[in-house]
Amino acid sequence: MVKLPGFLRKKESDLPLPLMPTRDEVMGGSELKSAPLTLPEKKEDFPAPEMPMPRMKEPLPMIDSSKKVRPDLFIRISEYKKAKDAVKELRVSIKEMLDSLMELEKIKERERAKLLEADNTLRSAEKVVAELDDIFQLPE
Repeated sequence: MVKLPGFLRKKESDLPLPLMPTRDEVMGGSELKSAPLTLPEKKEDFPAPEMPMPRMKEPLPMIDSSKKVRPDLFIRISEYKKAKDAVKELRVSIKEMLDSLMELEKIKERERAKLLEADNTLRSAEKVVAELDDIFQLPE
């Protein structure tokens, strides 16, 4: 048999459709047509359907939460070194930021102490001014 190229073959839409069987052919003749349909009177006529038993899932293995599980990760060694260096730089910069924050807190405490000292000085000056005012208001 010679195989034709695709453009020479007939398309499926060009092929004739198969003939559908008639009702008589399907039903098997006239003797089945005239037979009345009856339902069985007893339940025992029907076999009980067999239900498959559901499969029990196996329980998941317990994972020890104290162990750190590392996922499988594949990267290039050069990328690994870059990532490791970046983490190292992050640690250094975080430490620098924490040191700066501690220094700012120390400065804040010193300013608070100076403000309290200035407040005390102003209050004592206010008392002195009030006493001087009382002295000058006394009749001579």
